[in-house]
Amino acid sequence: MNLIKEFCRKYDFPANSTEYLLNEYNILLKNKECYKAFCECIELYKKDIDFDSGLVFERIENIAINIGIKPYTLDLLYLISLTPHLRELYEANGIDEDIYNQSVLDLKWKNQECFDVYGYYGIFVGWWTIGFFKLKRFGIGKLQYNKRRFDRDINNKGIVLKKGDLYIDVHIPSNGPLDYEKCRESYKKAYGFFKKDFGDNPVVFCCHSWILSSNNKKMLPEKSNIHKFMSDYTIVSDEKDEKNSNLWRIFGTFEMPENPNELLQDTSLRKAVAAWLKKGNTIDVGFGVMIMP
Repeated sequence: MNLIKEFCRKYDFPANSTEYLLNEYNILLKNKECYKAFCECIELYKKDIDFDSGLVFERIENIAINIGIKPYTLDLLYLISLTPHLRELYEANGIDEDIYNQSVLDLKWKNQECFDVYGYYGIFVGWWTIGFFKLKRFGIGKLQYNKRRFDRDINNKGIVLKKGDLYIDVHIPSNGPLDYEKCRESYKKAYGFFKKDFGDNPVVFCCHSWILSSNNKKMLPEKSNIHKFMSDYTIVSDEKDEKNSNLWRIFGTFEMPENPNELLQDTSLRKAVAAWLKKGNTIDVGFGVMIMP
């Protein structure tokens, strides 16, 4: 059983997705020159996980064009091909297998997002997901995390943090309902994972997302999962987003239709956001801070 098939089976990819990816992978295998170039890209990662992934993704795109498949599809096939070495890195660094599994599951979520937005399987944010492979981003339970440092001072609503201070960036993957208890469980595990980096100082979690926009308190029911998620954070800033750049995260499309009624409204969340947009509002972004002693 080849790696692509085994990976899709283990992480329960939809059958149509698995069939599509295997078909495209077989196209690659039939072109010996391009497959050789593809394997060279895999070797670059094995030699140095801090490799120039931007240049490699450009090379992957060229290979895809040469063999007539979608570049985003080949990006996903490439990342799946890196998972055996990633597992070795986890074992060498003593990182829990569950964190490995949750981290590589990001490929499944991103694969579905690509299908929702573009109508075919692949990954259109490989430049972001590569952070998992460089051991800079980790899936821990429901949520995903990476270390960052503040690029500015923050002094708002009792939160005082300095430029250069360390914090843990929280990302919310599209892996099902935003279950509040699972998020709380994830924070606890992440606290244990990152605590050593903060020494005697509290662990600072931050999240920059449309899910933390203060507008959600007007847009969504008080008992919604998003309200519960927001309750753990002090929202220190809100940003207007005239471009509605997070539209795709909710509706699976980058394009705002002239008539918001044309947006998918098959869930309570989509109905609420569509109603908000019909009034001329935008999907804005909030930045929240949560401090765990």
